[in-house]
Amino acid sequence: MVARARLSLPLRHYSGMPLKDAEPRLSVEIRAFRGTRRASVYREHVLPEQVFARMLEVGERRGLALLSSIDQHGPHELDKQTARRLAEEATSLRMSGELPDLDDDLIAVCELARWCARASDDSWMRIAGSRARRSYDRPIKPFADDHQT
Repeated sequence: MVARARLSLPLRHYSGMPLKDAEPRLSVEIRAFRGTRRASVYREHVLPEQVFARMLEVGERRGLALLSSIDQHGPHELDKQTARRLAEEATSLRMSGELPDLDDDLIAVCELARWCARASDDSWMRIAGSRARRSYDRPIKPFADDHQT
């Protein structure tokens, strides 16, 4: 048996800095569920926390009730009605043209929210940042339908 030399390249962050010097990438997980709490299927989209924070910031600036009320770290749970409102607000944000570089993420959020909202059975969404996912023991904050539009 012949020993082969392993190719060992230093890992690099997309910015070109060595990975050991880069900040850990924090992310936000958005999941849409269909079914029951015991047996469900889900779709998800994971995006960088900075991207999600920009969406929330622009949503607040534009006066979008749901986006301006979401804490970027979560966790949050949205029912079917609130998912529909999230789809509408994300679509509005996308159509405004203020975040052209985030178009793919906005489309993904819209599609997830619509998939959840159009379910014939029970459905819900969960939004959780990296810090919230570390402790699933924490109760999830449900959104009350008390947002004034």
